Amino acid sequence: MENIYYQYHKGTAHPNICLVFLHEGLGSIKTWRNYPETLRKASGMSTMAYDRPGYGKSTGNLLNRPLNYLNLAAADLFNLLQKEKIDQVILYGHSDGGSIALDFAAKYPTMALALITEAAHVIVEDITLVGIRKAVKAYEENKLKGLQKWHESDYTVIFEAWSKTWLNPAFKEWSLLKELTLIKCPKLIIQGTEDQYGTLKQVQLIENLTKGKTDLYIPKCGHTPFKEETTAVTDKVIAFLNDTIL
Repeated sequence: MENIYYQYHKGTAHPNICLVFLHEGLGSIKTWRNYPETLRKASGMSTMAYDRPGYGKSTGNLLNRPLNYLNLAAADLFNLLQKEKIDQVILYGHSDGGSIALDFAAKYPTMALALITEAAHVIVEDITLVGIRKAVKAYEENKLKGLQKWHESDYTVIFEAWSKTWLNPAFKEWSLLKELTLIKCPKLIIQGTEDQYGTLKQVQLIENLTKGKTDLYIPKCGHTPFKEETTAVTDKVIAFLNDTIL
């Protein structure tokens, strides 16, 4: 049985609303750095960050995982929230985590009060595959050993599970287009203009297919806006939380 490692901190002003952080495809709790704590102090909400099965300190086997792994992750999150008796969440997902956040909101609409995504994917774009092939080349040249600091387990398994899934020809047909039509909660969609893994087409699909209020923030940066444009992104997120929930 998988053991999911997580960090859960109660808020002060809004302890019953939990801001849940969902890491990217090569990430873990550690890749968020102190960002969850920054937003907890600014918003007064409770926060939760966790390592998905097979990542960071969580147990789990990523070898031969199914191609619909992103769609299966919502159930893991639901079970974790049930364990802590959390029934109202705002989801903050980066990259793979953004896709999972969207899928969760479609499957559990009464729990998801709002969504914040950065560099989320809802379809597989050619630019994504080009970016992953470049990452594979860097990995083969031993240039990605920095990933080791994010994971207790062997980072090579995590990298190969991520790259082989996305580069599998059958994965080209994966999408969240049907799920988007089921989402009704407020959303803040963040996408860097220089992102090597996705374009503004992802943003347009989310905005056009979902219902409810959608705010967009399109900074001139790459794949990780919360790291590359920390002050501006933090300000946008806090303003969104204030306008939407708090």
